[in-house]
Amino acid sequence: MKTQSPFDLPRESATEHLAAIVENSDDAILSKDATGRIMSWNPGATRIYGFEPDEVIGRPISILVPPHRAGEELEIMRTILSGERVSHYETERLTKDGRVIIVSLTISPVRNAEGTILGASVIARDVTDRHCRARLSGLLQRVTADLSRAVTPAAVVEATVDNALRAFGADSVKLGLRRNGDVLVAASAGHDAGELERLESFPLDADLPIAEAMRTGEPIWPNEAGDEQGAAADPPSSTVVLPLVAGGRALGALSVSFDAPREFDAEERALLLAASQQAAYALGRAQIYELQRLDAERQAFLGEAGGLLAGSLDPRATLVGLSELSVRHLADLACAYLVDDEGELAVAAVAHAHPDLRARTSDLAEQLRAAPGDGIVGRALVRGGELHGVSPGKPWLDGYPDARALAHSLDAHSLIVAPLRAKGRALGALVLGAATATRRYDSPDLALLEDLGHRAGLAVASAQVFRREHDAAVTLQRALLPKALPEIEGMAFAARYEPAAPGLQVGGDWYEVVSVADGMVGLTIGDVAGRGLRAAAVMGRIRPALAAYVLDGHPPHEAVGRLDRLLHEIADPVMTTIFHMRYDRDRGIARFVRAGHPPALLRASDGSITPLEGTGNPPVGVLSGATYTEAEVAIQPGSMLLLYTDGLIEGRDRDVRTGLARLKRAFASAPGDPHACLDWLSDQLECDSFPDDVAMLAIAT
Repeated sequence: MKTQSPFDLPRESATEHLAAIVENSDDAILSKDATGRIMSWNPGATRIYGFEPDEVIGRPISILVPPHRAGEELEIMRTILSGERVSHYETERLTKDGRVIIVSLTISPVRNAEGTILGASVIARDVTDRHCRARLSGLLQRVTADLSRAVTPAAVVEATVDNALRAFGADSVKLGLRRNGDVLVAASAGHDAGELERLESFPLDADLPIAEAMRTGEPIWPNEAGDEQGAAADPPSSTVVLPLVAGGRALGALSVSFDAPREFDAEERALLLAASQQAAYALGRAQIYELQRLDAERQAFLGEAGGLLAGSLDPRATLVGLSELSVRHLADLACAYLVDDEGELAVAAVAHAHPDLRARTSDLAEQLRAAPGDGIVGRALVRGGELHGVSPGKPWLDGYPDARALAHSLDAHSLIVAPLRAKGRALGALVLGAATATRRYDSPDLALLEDLGHRAGLAVASAQVFRREHDAAVTLQRALLPKALPEIEGMAFAARYEPAAPGLQVGGDWYEVVSVADGMVGLTIGDVAGRGLRAAAVMGRIRPALAAYVLDGHPPHEAVGRLDRLLHEIADPVMTTIFHMRYDRDRGIARFVRAGHPPALLRASDGSITPLEGTGNPPVGVLSGATYTEAEVAIQPGSMLLLYTDGLIEGRDRDVRTGLARLKRAFASAPGDPHACLDWLSDQLECDSFPDDVAMLAIAT
């Protein structure tokens, strides 16, 4: 026996049942004819859109479409009239009171018994809350992410104000921080400069919303906040003031203002409170970090100074860096001195926290240098290991009559003089001055400067030793290079060696031109890895060896291979890069090996530049038993060839590709005479300031 379903109802009952479902649905259920006029309207539609049935039936459904969605309804009707269904389409619609809501629409064609489409049924569900929750959740995630990256209080303030403006759509924002018994407006956006100046700071007990929120730890919502500062302009229509509370204490407060009246529902208030709490946590964390940083500043200064002293190999550059570092951490002015080879005291560096006072500081340094031996600088040099703390109450200017006015003009309230000594020898002195009346150098400062003076003295001594070795290495390097280049008919040569900039060690760069009896010419540029005397000595050993292989008639791959085996016979092999070419003048053909070296550049008579890449070969002295392969290139009369070492294209501020492109541009416009060409390249590329030594060989055919 078949059991009757409760839905197996007579047609009349089924129609009543369906009508009841429509009547009681929370969704808006309505219908429209083929022209878009509303034909039916359920109570759910009234709840969502606000219109009563008699207000909308017979009117076009476009009354529900916002102006910026104009034309959308026409497209929907075209889809429906084509017999298709629109499912779960999310869009915006207008309510009776003008609000824009987000709805999910399902629209189906309505047909008569013959199947003709008469109109459409529309089911609309209000999904505004869901979208709002998703948007608010996304905003909170963004605020949290931005604050998590902020380390310093200033960065937290910036991130908080920026998010309040952009994420919450505010028109103006102020953030106040607690500073002793006052409120400091740390940041303000959306206010004119005059208002910002008026609101720079005010007492914590002031009758102002920001101060009140900080005192009570409670937020102030729109219509609860009064005038911020008694400014001439009327306050914004809606202002939210949120305390930034961490560890049970209000660290500050955030004032967020909107020009138009605005109410905040429970979810928006929760979001603002959560965002302000995240800002408070980030601010508290950053302030703790800042205190720790300030407590460790002396140690950090010594650490940074240690790195500076260890990294510089030029005495004057060392003291310039040390003076600038001192005015960033310990002083307002700094003067550094060096004892020269004749025993005279010379000013090596000056620095001031305010650049416009640097010239005056330089004049003071000269006055102190010229003072009698019993002055503060002279005493530091003689007594060694002593620091001279100077306060305004001591007559430290008695020996410096010409310096008195300068010192007063610089507000030099307190000075320390640290001798720079090493191995019992006075090398110089460092003078630091405080130009703040509330600061006095004391025993911890003296101990710190004593340590610094000892370290700086050792660094200066090491730099002086290095400078002597650098000069010796340059001398050896130049002595080992060819004294002159051969004269070969139909060819012109020029070579240039530029040592590294002062304070940096030279390497083992070299060049060679060898004329072979059979009309061949050997051209070589090389670079021995390493620095100083050892690199120069290795270069002096392998340069003549390769020249001998060329004179014996060995082709490039064999000559370079033999040189590789020679390097491996050295107890501690040294990697060397080489570009070696054997040029047949009669045929205008050259064969070359590029062993880990930058490509030579060939400039044709039409000005085009071709890098001679060749095949990949390892540097010599690296892989035992390595083999080397040659490449061939045609060199036409009127061409120019440039061989160079990597110091010409590498640097601290550029990579090899950028340096090579720069060299190609300069070479393309260089003169055709080899000597003039190298002069041009040295000038255009500023070779005298390069951090590595450079060798160049130019050949004109």
